[in-house]
Amino acid sequence: MKWRYWFSITIILTLFMLFSQDIFFFVLFISWIIWNLVDILIKRFVSHTFSAAIIIQSEVQRNQHIPLTIQLKHHSLLPVAKALLFIQAENRLTNEMMTKVLPLSIGRKNEKVLTIDVQAQSCGQWHITLQHLIKQGVFPWSKTEYPLQTAASFISWPTIFPIQIISPFDTVDEEIPVLQQQQTLRSTSERLGLRPYRMGDSIKQIHWKLSAKQDELVVQEHLEQQQSAVAFYIEKRKDTEQYDTMLSMLFSLLNACMQQTKLFFIEINGIRYECSTSQQLGHIAWQLLQGKKVTMPKSFGSCIAIVADESVPASATALRYQQSETDCRTPFDFTKETMDQHFASVIL
Repeated sequence: MKWRYWFSITIILTLFMLFSQDIFFFVLFISWIIWNLVDILIKRFVSHTFSAAIIIQSEVQRNQHIPLTIQLKHHSLLPVAKALLFIQAENRLTNEMMTKVLPLSIGRKNEKVLTIDVQAQSCGQWHITLQHLIKQGVFPWSKTEYPLQTAASFISWPTIFPIQIISPFDTVDEEIPVLQQQQTLRSTSERLGLRPYRMGDSIKQIHWKLSAKQDELVVQEHLEQQQSAVAFYIEKRKDTEQYDTMLSMLFSLLNACMQQTKLFFIEINGIRYECSTSQQLGHIAWQLLQGKKVTMPKSFGSCIAIVADESVPASATALRYQQSETDCRTPFDFTKETMDQHFASVIL
């Protein structure tokens, strides 16, 4: 449509010039042609165009300093003496915003590499955007803005500390507080195994009442009452520091389960995610640290709930976050400072 607009103006000016002897229209027509030619040449050889790329690690630990590298390419023939590059970072979990302005200069048809130090002070998915570049002219008011639609993301993990997971039948140090998940007992047929007595069996295993009825010795085998999978629930909190601490507890437990090849589940917005590998754990982290809400597992008789209040089902084992160590009432209460002390051992 643009060429039709200019073509119409050309026809009108030509007609005025042909049917009028006034030199004004002739000068106007020639000036218009020269202006368009100059505009084309400026856009072709002088106008500045930029492209950019962001390079950053995909996963970092909370409070870790990491380098953010920006590759900026200038495709024009004239250099840029003064410019400002605007960078914005948004935490998708906490909605925290960070903005940074970088002054720079770049030559003709040149590439510039900028490296800045970034610290993710809270965990979550960080989305980094190069918003725009502003070129400063000779005069303070002569500025030109060039949009840069370039973005990158990285995950800032909560602090993960070591947790020892033991089975309910292992020896537990009485001085170490332990967490034991409430388990739904298996049926009698699943928990008990009955078979004829064999040489070498312990007398304690003999089921005397049943042996008397059947006139032969019957041995009762007790099967381990271990749950094959663990369900987790974490309460979403508005307080960033509080939620970071609770996420540290959650991921420490998830990581411990994965290291000891225990299958665990976590439900996010009604969708269950299971994990036994680091890749699946990373997928769960991606969902959680984007701020997706975790729902209470429905199909499990019990689960481990990491919360900061009392609103948990009776069937769940609650790990309650307390503001200070003095508020801790049970071994299942934890604070930011004493997590590793209160949960040195966990029974699942």
